[in-house]
Amino acid sequence: MSFLRRGGGGAGARVYPRRLPRGGVEEIGEARVSFREDGVVEACDPHGCSRVRAPGDLGEVLLEPVAPFNRPTRLSGCVFVEFEEPFVYPGRGVRRLWALAPYEVAVAAGGTVVAYVSPLRVKYTLVGDVVGGSVCRHHRGPVAEELGVLERAPGLAYVAVDVVGEPALLPGVGFYAVGLPLYTDAEGRLYYPRMEAAVRGSLVEVKAGQEAPVEGLGLAQRGRRLALLAPVFSAPLPRP
Repeated sequence: MSFLRRGGGGAGARVYPRRLPRGGVEEIGEARVSFREDGVVEACDPHGCSRVRAPGDLGEVLLEPVAPFNRPTRLSGCVFVEFEEPFVYPGRGVRRLWALAPYEVAVAAGGTVVAYVSPLRVKYTLVGDVVGGSVCRHHRGPVAEELGVLERAPGLAYVAVDVVGEPALLPGVGFYAVGLPLYTDAEGRLYYPRMEAAVRGSLVEVKAGQEAPVEGLGLAQRGRRLALLAPVFSAPLPRP
């Protein structure tokens, strides 16, 4: 499966950013981007459409995967993936979990980002209490101990979380994604960097790194944050 479905064919799956020529159309899940012959760039998703006019000598626009915080408005910097079935972490050594988290797509024309689209309808959730909690982009999906078990859909990227610490029932995983790089494999599937989760008492703390979660991945989007500045996302664990 490729990252984008291209009307009329296109370059190999590992080519990022994707190039959309005049007359071209890209569909990514529920989003659609077109570059009309008359120079109008139209970007639509479940939350609306935007249109801009490109210069007459511009031959293509670029599409790049980015963190999912631009549609329909900028509200948060964290993602929370709620597991369909909470995972029992036994507290013995490192346990790697795999899940899926949303991303968005930036549309750039002439070196300027002119629009963002979300391949999925955007949802938010409050993690923690009203006073000290965090409002995060929300996705509910499966959790697995093997990557191959998960079936990816357009608009979702793989997330690898290495869990350590005390025994716990994990309802999901949250992380700060602003500025993170995104990686891709030969099939065009996207991956967030490897996450580290530590269970301590009634909290689970997650730190996102910068390195790819598995070997052999290419860089789809560089990100704009140093690993040393990555904040830790803390979330309360459910009580029995």
